[in-house]
Amino acid sequence: MNHIEFYKSLKTKEEVFNELKKVKYSDFEKEFEELDQTQKNIANSSYTFSNKELAKILLEFAKNNIHNNMYAKLKENFAMYLNKTADNKFVFDIKAIEQSFVNKDEDYIQDMFKIKARLQLSQIIYDARNQEIKNLKTKANSYYVAYLKFLNDFTYKYKKKFISITYKIAKRKVQELRLLFSTNDYTFHIKSHNKNATTFIEEKNAISQKIKQELNEIKNLDPITKAKRTSEIYQQGIEYNYDWEVASLNAKAKEKFLIKKQQIDSDFIDKINKAKQDYVEISKNKKQHDELTKKVIIQANEDFKTQLEFATTKSEKKNLKLEHKQNIKEIKSDNAVKKAKDNWKNLKHNYKVEKNKNRLEYTSEIENIKNNLPIEYPVWKQVLSIIFGWIPGVGPLINGQYKKAIVMFLTLPLFVIFGAYAFGIGNVGGNGLLGLIDFGADNPDGDGRFYLIEGIISLIIAFWICISIFSTWMDSKNNAKRMRIGSRASTFSQTRKFLKSHGIPYILSIPAIIGIMFIVLVPIISTILIAFTNYGKGNDPGRPGQIIKWVGFDNFKSIFGGEYFPSFLYVIGWTFTWVIATTISVIVVGSLFALLVNNERLKGKRIFRLIYILPWAVPAFIMIMVFAILLSSIEFNTFTYKWIGVSGWTSQQTQARIVLILLQTWLGHSYMFLLITGVLQGISKDLYDSSTIDGASKWKQLTRITLPLILTQVAPLLVGQFVFNFGNFGIIYLFGANPQALNAKGEPYPGQPGITDILISFVFKLSTHPDRYTYGIAASFIIVSSFIVVGTSANGFRKMKAFKN
Repeated sequence: MNHIEFYKSLKTKEEVFNELKKVKYSDFEKEFEELDQTQKNIANSSYTFSNKELAKILLEFAKNNIHNNMYAKLKENFAMYLNKTADNKFVFDIKAIEQSFVNKDEDYIQDMFKIKARLQLSQIIYDARNQEIKNLKTKANSYYVAYLKFLNDFTYKYKKKFISITYKIAKRKVQELRLLFSTNDYTFHIKSHNKNATTFIEEKNAISQKIKQELNEIKNLDPITKAKRTSEIYQQGIEYNYDWEVASLNAKAKEKFLIKKQQIDSDFIDKINKAKQDYVEISKNKKQHDELTKKVIIQANEDFKTQLEFATTKSEKKNLKLEHKQNIKEIKSDNAVKKAKDNWKNLKHNYKVEKNKNRLEYTSEIENIKNNLPIEYPVWKQVLSIIFGWIPGVGPLINGQYKKAIVMFLTLPLFVIFGAYAFGIGNVGGNGLLGLIDFGADNPDGDGRFYLIEGIISLIIAFWICISIFSTWMDSKNNAKRMRIGSRASTFSQTRKFLKSHGIPYILSIPAIIGIMFIVLVPIISTILIAFTNYGKGNDPGRPGQIIKWVGFDNFKSIFGGEYFPSFLYVIGWTFTWVIATTISVIVVGSLFALLVNNERLKGKRIFRLIYILPWAVPAFIMIMVFAILLSSIEFNTFTYKWIGVSGWTSQQTQARIVLILLQTWLGHSYMFLLITGVLQGISKDLYDSSTIDGASKWKQLTRITLPLILTQVAPLLVGQFVFNFGNFGIIYLFGANPQALNAKGEPYPGQPGITDILISFVFKLSTHPDRYTYGIAASFIIVSSFIVVGTSANGFRKMKAFKN
C-alpha cells in the first residue's frame, strides 16, 4: 500500500493530519502533485476518503502548517524572520531583521534602500508565477494548483511587508551613516562625515572665499588657460563640497575639449582655405577642363563601340557595357575642377565630423561626471520644491536646472491665457466654467448654447491645466527626493536627448490629442451634460426668452419608470430582437455560402463568388430605397396577398420587421462571406487528410475542425456586428416603413416611436420632431444605449480567446 492509499484508508481527518506531520515537506509536495483528483475509488473499497476529498484535506493541512519549515516551502530570505503567533497571525521579528544589518557594507544598505525596484521585481515574479500556475491547472490537480496559488499569494504578501520593513531600517541606516547615492549607484559619505562640524564649516567658508577670489582673478585669461586654472582652483575644495569636485572635473574636461578643438582647427582650417583657393583658381579654366574631359569621353565612346562590334556573346557585351560605364565615371572624376571641388568638400565634411566627435566626447564626459558624483542637497531646498514646485519653472530653478526653468517660465503666459479663458475672459458668448452653473439664465441677451459649449471647452482646458501643474509638481518633488539622497538632477542636454529619442512619439501625438479633445470629447461631454437638462421644446436657448436648466436625473427617471418607460420597453425589445437576429443571420448565411463555395466538388466557383459579393458591390442606400419602393407598391402587395395571403410589407409591424431583417442579411452577408472564405482557405488540408485516415466523416470534419476554427477567428466579428447593428440608423431611416406604433389601448407611445424604430432611430425622432423635440430625453437615451453597447462589447471581448490572443 502506498502513502496515498494509506491516507485514504484512515478513519478521520485528524489521523491524516497526524501522519502528514511525520512526512518531509519535499515528499508531501510530491505526493500532493501526483494525486489524481478525477480518479474514482475501486468497487467495494475500504477507503474512507476519495482522491478529491484527500486533496482537499492536503490543501487544508498545507495552509494550517505553512509556518513549519517555512524557508524550505517559500525559498525566500524573509521566511527566516517570519513567525506565527498564538492567535494564528504572522509577524516579523523586527529585532532579528535589524540584527541582520549589523556588519553589512554600504552596498547591502543601498540594495535594501531601493524599495521601488524591489517592489517591481517582486510584482514581476508574482505575476510570472501566477501565469505558470494557471497554465498548470487541469481537472486532476485543482487542489494542488490552489495550494501553489496560496503559496504564491502568501509569499508575495509577506515579501512586500519585508521589503517595507527593510527599507525603513535601510533609510535609518542611511541617515545614521550619512550616506549618499549617485545617479550611477555609487555610494559616498557626505563630506563632513567623521569631522568636527564647527571646524569643517569654518574651513569650508575660508576655502569658498579663496575660490571666489581666485576665480575673479582669471576672468581675462584665454579659454584653455582659464579652464586649467578653474580646475586647479576648485581642486582645493574637493574635500569640502561635491559641487566643487564636479566643477573641477568639468573644467578639466573643458580644457581637454578646447585643446582638441584647437588641434582640429589647426589641422583643417588652413587645408580647407587652401583647397578653396585651389578650386577657385582651377574654376577660372573650367571651360578648358570640361572640353578636355568631353574629348576623352568621346574617344572612350568610340573605343567602346569598336570593342562592342567584336563581342560575340551576351555576357561579353554586358561586361563591356559595365566596364564602359565605370570608365566614364572615372574620366569625369579625373576632371581637375571636380577633383578640386571634391577635395574641398571632403575636408569640410571631415572637419565637421571631427568637431562633432569632440563635442560628443565632451558632453559624454560631463554627463559621466554628473552621474558618478553625488550632491549634498539641503532639506530646506526639498521643502521649497514641494511647496512651490507646482509653479512652472520654480522647481527646476530650485534644483539647479536653469535652462529647463527658463523654458518652463516661457510657458507661464500660456497658462495665464488659457486659465483666463477657462474662467470666461475672452469667451465668444459664454462665461467659461461659470457658464455651466445656469447657462446664462441671468443674461437676457445670452445664448445658452454658447455657455454650454464654451463651458465644456473650459472644462477640458482646466483639466489639462490641472494635469500640467500636477505633473510639474510631481517632477519637482521627485527630483528633490532623488537629490536628497545624492542623485543629481538631469541636465538640459539629457532632457533634449530624451526628447529626440523616446520623446518623439509624445511630441507627434500632441496634435492628435488636441484633435481628439475637440472632435471627440466635446460632443461626448455635451451629450452627457444635456442629458441632465430640460433642453428641448420650450427650453431652447436658441430661441429668444428661453433658457435651459439642470433637472438632475429627471430624464432618466422618465425613461426608467416614468412617462417614456413604455416607449423604452417597446423600442429596446425590438432593438435587441433586431440586433440578435441580424447578427446571427448575417454570420450564418455568410458562413453557409462560404462553405458551399469552398466545396471541392463545386464547379464555377468564380461565378458564385461574384454573385455572392454583388450585394456588397452595389451602394447599400440605393438597394434599400429600391426595396422600399418595391415592397410598398400596391401591385406587389396584391400579388403576395393573392399567393401567400400576406400584405402590408411596409405598414404592418411583423411584416416590416421581417423584411428589414432579411434585407440586412442580404446586404451584410457578402462581407462575412469574404472573411470566412479567407479563413477556410487558411485551414491546412493536412488536418482533413489526417481526420479522413482516422475515419472521420464529413459531418465530423465540419463540426470538429471547420466550425471551431471559423468561430475562433470570427468571434470578435460577432461583437463588431452587434455594435454595428445596434446603431444601424441608415437602413431604418432609408427603408421608411415606420408608421406610428400603438399600445394595447390603440394610443401612440410617448415620443411616437415607429413600428420599426430601434433605439438610435427613436433618438433621432425625439431630437428632430418640429413640435415635440426634446434633446434632454434624447441625450439620456443615447447614454443608456452607449452603456448597453460598451458593456456588452467589453464583456464579449474580455471572454473571447481570439481577442485575448
